[in-house]
Amino acid sequence: MNPALNVNIYFIQKMENILNTDDFGAQQKPITELGKNTVYFLPYLMGERSPHNDPQARGAFLGLSLDTPRHQLTQAVFEGVAFALQDCYQLALEQGIRVEQTSICGGGAKNPTILRFLRQRLPDMAIHTAAEEGFNTNALPAQAVAYLAARRLYCLPVSFPATTGVPEPMVCGELCEP
Repeated sequence: MNPALNVNIYFIQKMENILNTDDFGAQQKPITELGKNTVYFLPYLMGERSPHNDPQARGAFLGLSLDTPRHQLTQAVFEGVAFALQDCYQLALEQGIRVEQTSICGGGAKNPTILRFLRQRLPDMAIHTAAEEGFNTNALPAQAVAYLAARRLYCLPVSFPATTGVPEPMVCGELCEP
């Protein structure tokens, strides 16, 4: 479920350039309710890997007009993140996998609006920030990537039958020489 969130959190962090503001608190004040927006955001900036494997999928804003205010773009991104994760959660449930909790790190962990939207879309899942669990939310994404890279470098599996249902322990990624 992480790929969708990682790409979208990256997008949220780049909104300063898109919205021409760094006062995200002010941009979020008019956002009061999930689903009450006329602008939609498809969160597929780097293709989609989960739950719909389509590397050609691309992100888009839909419903824009000349008078679309900034907060509607912000809300559309937050809703895109929340709905993408709900999609992944539903797929897990259909496969008989019960996800009881998740931890949010990076920029999303510092944003009360996105956390509220995630909790609204996923009411049966406990959503915590990595900071609430004692982790440095700024360092955790880089640490996770470093962990996966080290596991790949030493041909160690990252996916196991008991945790992901794969038939045998699996090594991820591919090493590429420059």
